[in-house]
Amino acid sequence: MKRDTPRVARIKLAQNAYIERMGKINTLVTSRVNDWLESTGVRQVALGQSLGISQPQISRRLKGQISWTLGDVEKLAELGALSTPLIDEGDDE
Repeated sequence: MKRDTPRVARIKLAQNAYIERMGKINTLVTSRVNDWLESTGVRQVALGQSLGISQPQISRRLKGQISWTLGDVEKLAELGALSTPLIDEGDDE
């Protein structure tokens, strides 16, 4: 089996770290949106209308089947669903 060059190994390591980090952020967004929906009584249909996507797309995001987009996150912040930073400055986890 062919071994990766050191450069390729570093790139793969960085890609894996990025994918893991984005997964954590997506999970955090989902958790905060679920909490916000529950505390405000906003329904998935209304959230979808605010984000410009369908209720089934909201449901898939809340189930973790698809990821939130940057546009979704921006609109969620404008709606108040993400009232605190998702990551802290200097957070290396």
